Amino acid sequence: MNLVNRRVQTRYDKGLFQARRTVIQDSGLYDALHQRLIDLIKLEKGEDLSELLYLADLGSGEGSHLASLLQGLPQARGVGLDISKEGIQEATKHLDTEAVWLAADLTKAPLRADAVDVALTVLSPSNYEEMKRIMVPGGMALKVVPNPGYLKEIRSYFHPEEESNYDNRETVTRFREAFPDMQEVRIRSAMRLSREMKQLICRMTPLSWHATKEEMKAYAFDGPDDITIDLTILIGTVPR
Repeated sequence: MNLVNRRVQTRYDKGLFQARRTVIQDSGLYDALHQRLIDLIKLEKGEDLSELLYLADLGSGEGSHLASLLQGLPQARGVGLDISKEGIQEATKHLDTEAVWLAADLTKAPLRADAVDVALTVLSPSNYEEMKRIMVPGGMALKVVPNPGYLKEIRSYFHPEEESNYDNRETVTRFREAFPDMQEVRIRSAMRLSREMKQLICRMTPLSWHATKEEMKAYAFDGPDDITIDLTILIGTVPR
């Protein structure tokens, strides 16, 4: 469903979302992240999840992260929201996922107050006031942020002068201001990828958006075959 009533200029097009879906679903790169998120939700909400759990992914893109979480949380129902109509159109292809998909302004989410038990953002900007508004008292906020090592092979290949300049401390500080009980969990792994998957990762990440098709192809053939996932999950709760 499209609830965006204005034209949005964005680099996130259909091709990017298709590449993103293939990488997230087929490469295995994000499997450890998904499992840890599932484990954290079960730990907070109860292992058996005897009651329905409502989960919102704010900035869901084409929906692959949310779809993966819902597979591991059979008692959960999801809603994925994104400003990109193209992303939401791709998300609707998750036919076996217990979720609804909405193209909407995330600063004015079309959800009532106290609507969801868990609010999630993965590598996306967050509006914390809106996040807290839609969560029930005691609700769980999860935000996944990149660390300096995230996709470092792509960063060093295309941006050698910026290899160690990334810093997420401001993002972490803003989350802590919104959720003073914040906890952190770090996820680190590395995996060897095929040339095809390396090209798809180039297609999906802003780290290589300035590159030409020829430069992306050169990375797929000549760049390092290993790729690193280095992420931190920020965890907070809404006071009861």
